[in-house]
Amino acid sequence: MAAITNEKGEYFWDLPEGTFTLTVTKDGFSSQSTTIALTVGQTLVQDFVLTPAP
Repeated sequence: MAAITNEKGEYFWDLPEGTFTLTVTKDGFSSQSTTIALTVGQTLVQDFVLTPAP
C-alpha cells in the first residue's frame, strides 16, 4: 500500500487493527522504516525526519 503526502508532508490512511511496517522514501534522501501497532478506533501520529543520502 502506498500513500502520497500533501503539500505539508502529511499522509492519511484508514487501516484495520494490526501491526504494520511503515517505510518512507524520497529521492535523494535515506529511507526510514518503523513498525506500528494499531488497535480498533486508534488514531496514531507517526512523524519521520529524512536525512540527505550520502
